Amino acid sequence: MVGERERVLVLARDVPAGRVLDAADLRQVEVASETGVVSAADRARVLGRRAKVPLVAGALLAPGQFGGARAFPPKGQSEVAFAIEAGSASPGVVRGDRVAGVGGARWGCHWRA
Repeated sequence: MVGERERVLVLARDVPAGRVLDAADLRQVEVASETGVVSAADRARVLGRRAKVPLVAGALLAPGQFGGARAFPPKGQSEVAFAIEAGSASPGVVRGDRVAGVGGARWGCHWRA
């Protein structure tokens, strides 16, 4: 129906990629019904998830912009960030994604159990 409005989630402030979304990051607005945005009814599903890309204050939140649970890394493990040359990663990997790293002495990596 034309003119129908829905409550959706919008960013209350800028959120860098990789940061866990919390209540202060989101607010609700009414907009003409849209597909591809997150309904305010799904707020609980969004909280505690990591931003996959940098999010800009005032932008409507889309489903593909967040993922990954807050409970990472598991106890006894660490999370590190490292730069990857353009074209070196799989095309489906985007900024903020969690990936497994495999290293060895060839790359100067020394792992201890």
